[in-house]
Amino acid sequence: MRYDNESLVDMLCTEYILGTLKGAARRRFEQLIKQRANWAQALVWWESHMHLLADTVPAVKPPNTVWKNIQR
Repeated sequence: MRYDNESLVDMLCTEYILGTLKGAARRRFEQLIKQRANWAQALVWWESHMHLLADTVPAVKPPNTVWKNIQR
């Protein structure tokens, strides 16, 4: 894996924040952010931008059918 590839770092940061980076890949990413300052900085940058985005979107209450389907 090319650890100096900025596109890769950005992709992994966003997947990590969204919770879609799973298993061994997630654990490896967590090790890399401890070992590489540029990866840790990229994660902080993405977290702040994702939080800003989330703060600008109004909350929406899902219909009751959604909760019924979740419970099933």
